[in-house]
Amino acid sequence: MASRHISEEEQPSGLVANAARATTLASRGLDLLVRQLATPDLQPPSDYHWTQTRRLVAELVEAEEAAFRARLAALVPPVLLPPLAVPHAVSDPALIAQAFARVEEHRLTTMLRAAGSRAPVEPVASGDAEAAALELALLRADSRRFDPFGDPMLVGTDLKAEDMHRLVWRIAAAARAVLIARGEDDSQVDNWIAVAARHQLSRHDEGEGACPAAIRLATRLLNSDRPLADVIEAALSAARPGLAAALLSRTLGIDHADALAALADVDRAAVLLRAAGLPRAEAVGVLLRLAEAHGQEDDKLVATVDGFDALSRADALHSVAQLQLDPGYRAAITERDGR
Repeated sequence: MASRHISEEEQPSGLVANAARATTLASRGLDLLVRQLATPDLQPPSDYHWTQTRRLVAELVEAEEAAFRARLAALVPPVLLPPLAVPHAVSDPALIAQAFARVEEHRLTTMLRAAGSRAPVEPVASGDAEAAALELALLRADSRRFDPFGDPMLVGTDLKAEDMHRLVWRIAAAARAVLIARGEDDSQVDNWIAVAARHQLSRHDEGEGACPAAIRLATRLLNSDRPLADVIEAALSAARPGLAAALLSRTLGIDHADALAALADVDRAAVLLRAAGLPRAEAVGVLLRLAEAHGQEDDKLVATVDGFDALSRADALHSVAQLQLDPGYRAAITERDGR
């Protein structure tokens, strides 16, 4: 659905305006985080998001780099490369955005559990063998995103193909520089690098990630007889915000990352629920669960519900139309407008 770009001055008042402000603040926060991670002098060591996002990006780059070095060593024994310096990969805005989203998803999952959600192994699918199989696949994909201590990880399958390609070729360029400096022949080095890179990239399948698995399950659930409100509530009560986001993503035709980001703010979530056509009682139940998870005060929740009541579905859909545009197109609009 095409939509004219709406400036901040044109944003309507009320719930949609609150959601728009929250979106702008989140975007600016992510931009600042990218600059902080790329510029050591700006780093705030006590900031949770900075610390966790930096850790996730660094560990991902280290894992992919180790795999590349191992493959190269197998091709060219006895070449054993030391850990490589890949600064451009660690400060890659796309990787930082993915890591930040992973940190936020884990934070929301933790808060939903603390607010009284059921154990995460509680099945969302019931009475549907195909949905149950898809849910098991989602659980397996998600389990690969935790380290042995239960801390969140960013793994290769979290990355889009273009992001993984960029990461691997940056690692390859760093390895090439080391080998050339050791006196190896340029042409031979390039042949070794090409074989190792192709091997590593051939193993990457973003379809095996947790996000595609959640979208496949959401598609199945939406094709069942269960109301949308019921499956969103089931996903949140099972502390699976990624699945709740997939349900909203498929319903509204927006990117999964945008739906997941909206769940981090109750006003933003309320606009999506209104656009998705949830009945008032069910929508309030979902908002109450999110408000409890976020530790939101009762008066703020009352204001959000009042805003939900005052917002027509048509206006909610109009505000969501911007999210239905291609993410690359939206980024280009933002870049051109200088925001």
